[in-house]
This record gives sequence, C-alpha cells and structure tokens, in this order.
Amino acid sequence: MTNGEKHVIYSSNSAHNLEWSQPEILVNIIHLISINLNKNKTIQQQQHSPIIFVNACKAQNSKPISISNPFAVNPMLLGISSAAYENELIINFKTFENGLLFYSMAKHGDHLIVQLSFGRLEIYFDFGANQRNILIGGLALNDGEWHEMRWLHHFDSVELFVDSILINTTEIGGLYRKLDLNSEIEIGGRNEEFVIEKINGLNIENGFHGCFARIMLNNVDLLSSAPVELKECKIPQPQLFSLGLSTSLQIPYTFLPFSLDFYIIPNSGPLLTILDNENSSLLQIKIEEKAEEIEQEEEFLPNYLISINTGFDGDKPKIFSIGPPGWHSLVLKLRADSLDLVLNSKTIFWVQGNQARQIGAGMQTFLLSASGCYRSTTIDLNQGILIGNEYKRDECW
Repeated sequence: MTNGEKHVIYSSNSAHNLEWSQPEILVNIIHLISINLNKNKTIQQQQHSPIIFVNACKAQNSKPISISNPFAVNPMLLGISSAAYENELIINFKTFENGLLFYSMAKHGDHLIVQLSFGRLEIYFDFGANQRNILIGGLALNDGEWHEMRWLHHFDSVELFVDSILINTTEIGGLYRKLDLNSEIEIGGRNEEFVIEKINGLNIENGFHGCFARIMLNNVDLLSSAPVELKECKIPQPQLFSLGLSTSLQIPYTFLPFSLDFYIIPNSGPLLTILDNENSSLLQIKIEEKAEEIEQEEEFLPNYLISINTGFDGDKPKIFSIGPPGWHSLVLKLRADSLDLVLNSKTIFWVQGNQARQIGAGMQTFLLSASGCYRSTTIDLNQGILIGNEYKRDECW
C-alpha cells in the first residue's frame, strides 16, 4: 500500500519465466497473493514456490533541501520548451504543513499550480483556453514522510500519480492543448508582493515549509537552479501523544483551526468533546464500530463510524463512515458564523448562524478521550492536562 492505495505488480503467468517489473517507488512490504483461488477463497495446492529477486538502485537525485522561502527559475534558460503538447512534472517532497509547491503563470492565462491543501494535492492547470481544470488526490500527504507526485500531460489527457499510483485523470476540452511555460516558475511559494493575489477566486497557499528531493519538469532538474545557501533537509517533527483506555487529555482553547491526526485503537467511545466553562458539552465526536466488516483482499477489517452531536435541543446525532483503522485527519474551523468540521480533507459537518456563534463563544476546552495515538504540528499536546495515568509522550502505543 502507498498512501492508502494498492500498488499491484503482476507476476509472470508461467513458473518457467522470469518477469521484471520496475516500480518507481520501492515499497517496504511485498505481499504475495495467488490468483489460483477456490470458490471458498482458499489457495489451491501449487507445485511451484514463488521466487522474487529485488534489485534496488540508489537514485541519482540531488541532496534533499529545506525550503522556507520561495525561489524562481527561468524555464527558457534551462532549455525547457516554451509550449508543448506533452509535459511531465515530478515532485518529491515531505512536510507537516499545507503549502504551495509549484507556481507557473504565463501572460495569456496558461498556468500550472501545485499545492497541498488539507493534506491533499491540488493541481490547477489551464492551457490558455480560459478553462481551468483541477486534479485532486492523495490523503494525509502532510505526514512528514517522503511522497512523490507526478503530473503527466499527453495532448488531450492529464493524469495524476501519487506515490506511483494513478489517483486521478481528466480529458482536456476546448481548442488548446499546449502548455505555455514562458514565464518564471516559482518554487516553494510566491514572492511577498503576490501572496495575497487570487486568480479568479482561487485561494492559493502562501508558502511552503518542508523539503524537496526532486523537482523535474520535462526531464529538467529545477532544483539545480535552487539558491546555493539552501540547507540540507531538516523539518520539525510533530508531537506524538498516546492515550490508554482510561485516560483523557484536556487542551485549553487558544485558537482555531484545531487540527490534528489520530489513529484510534479499535474501540467505541468519545473521540473529541468541546466543553464550555461549566464542563458542559457543546459538541461531541464519538467513534462507533459498525456491525458489518470491510473485505480487503483475504482479510476482514472492522468498519467504523463517527457520530457528531451538538448540545442543542432537538438536534439528532449526525453519522458518517470513517472506514477501517488508520491515520485520519481532523480539522475544526470557525469562520464568521459558520463552524466546519473537516475529516480526511472533506467537510462532513457544519453549523451556521446562532448555533455556530454560541459554540464559538462558549468553547473553553478540547477533551481527547479515545484510546490511540495523536499527532499535531500546531497543537501543543504536551501542555494538556491529563486525566488518568495510561499515556505515552512522543510515541505511539
């Protein structure tokens, strides 16, 4: 699995032939599955045992660098075609934050913008027809691990690969098929005078804090033009905090958005409760296990739901599926008279008007109660007040 997606490499149909496959990313675990299954999904007796040869070659990439300020490159000086029917952009990055990775805007409206928003990749592009397209993919890509995105344009089709998996694709309409790259390309954000600019209502991330190992545009290494003073890759690690079955963590409310990732040990119960100054619940998110299970290959994994309940009379709990156990991202945002809850990059619940204002004005404490592991780059988990003694700092169970 890479970024939650299956990476399947098929073997030869004959036990007498060797077949070589060359994935772009080497996975940590190889799981062998026989295609010769009985109706009851048991593997038939085989006369041959599988043999796997793995050759790993060191990539000839430049040394990973840290980015905290943007820099620009001129594609013309690097020999990149000014307009082409085929384009390929590859970026290897790691970060704990959202940010703007790549920005190119030509005079006639051609543009290619790559950013990380709510942990997902967003690629906006227009070939000059004033018809913006968008491809979105990936999940929790701001987890501090190395990831690779590949945007592939071939005449009237565009594909997005995340960690070698084809995540999204689209067909290009209109009369234009060439991407004009005559303008400067900005890497890792934009210059300060442009950070507040919006392109026809498009919200662009302000910058990027993280590391790049490779940025290749049409087989040209853009990192070769990076400033020489950029330092070797070093980014801060998120805080990790584990809670046991009988322990909770109280976090005083200081600011929104409230953003963290969680990995819950299988059990049901409250995950997050927002309390007022009298310790009354304003909003509660609970984990509930479904009766049925999800079939995945030959294994069966439990499926989980979350229920969201406000403290207002007459409001019934809202139920949403969260899927099998794994890392999930949670963001609580308050804007004007709207309170939004974003789960795994999707807004699943919101409260508006007087109810949103009442929750916003009354919130005093965030209470984490579900047993499992939590991580965050914006919340100081170590400053929370512990209730119970089953916990671990800076590590997961």
